[in-house]
Amino acid sequence: KETFGKYMDPRIVTNLLDHPEFAEPGGERREMTVMFIDLKGFTSISEALAPDDLIKMMNRFFGHMTDAISENNGVVDKFMGDAVMAFWGPPFTAADEHATLACRAAVQALEHLEMFRNDVKRELGSKAESLDIDLRIGVSTGEMIVGTVGSRVSMSFTIMGDPVNLGARLEGANKAYGTRAMVSERTRDLAGDGVALRELDLIKVKGKNEPTRVYELLAELNGQPGLDSFHVGLEAYRKQNWDAADTAFRACLDSNSDDSAAAVYLDR
Repeated sequence: KETFGKYMDPRIVTNLLDHPEFAEPGGERREMTVMFIDLKGFTSISEALAPDDLIKMMNRFFGHMTDAISENNGVVDKFMGDAVMAFWGPPFTAADEHATLACRAAVQALEHLEMFRNDVKRELGSKAESLDIDLRIGVSTGEMIVGTVGSRVSMSFTIMGDPVNLGARLEGANKAYGTRAMVSERTRDLAGDGVALRELDLIKVKGKNEPTRVYELLAELNGQPGLDSFHVGLEAYRKQNWDAADTAFRACLDSNSDDSAAAVYLDR
């Protein structure tokens, strides 16, 4: 049990051992929340490091990310190259808390980023100076299928469905805005006021006909400097009031020069 608990979430192992029917192929529909965390610039990093150094670095990264996930009752579903997939929801969390827990885990993962950077500098020394170490996160909530899937020789307890695909798309969509963490509208609705978010945009996601409203997850409840200005700018932008939008987004950058989303709107 201890050994297999390192290969899959210990709660899944316990269910498999105590309830054999848990391993039977099949699933059910539940509203849950999924999160994807991806290490930015992995290709350039892998080219810069020797294999042993790369494995050492990735193990550190996965360690920090899984700490953030497990400390917020999440289930690590799988590691995919340089990415982590995790989920929240019954039977592992209460039905009304999975979105909030996932957002808190995402914020904690961002806090772990600086710790991870320091680990890399300490272990790799001068090799780390040229590395652009960052991460991108996508969080999505919705009705998905959870259960055991696989073949006769290999099985997995996992989730699937449109909200899962959306979570992966949102992680990648951060690249267009220079943001680190993006969440879906349903996640925002369920997470409530306990999580700091700002509306980012309406985006067209591959495979969906209707645009999806997305939000940027902020590190603190009080948001960041220029938060109100961003809302003003976004409203003016959508009304095609370009002068007011320009003024508001410039105010965002005056109070926070790293506000990449405001810079994107100014460029538009």
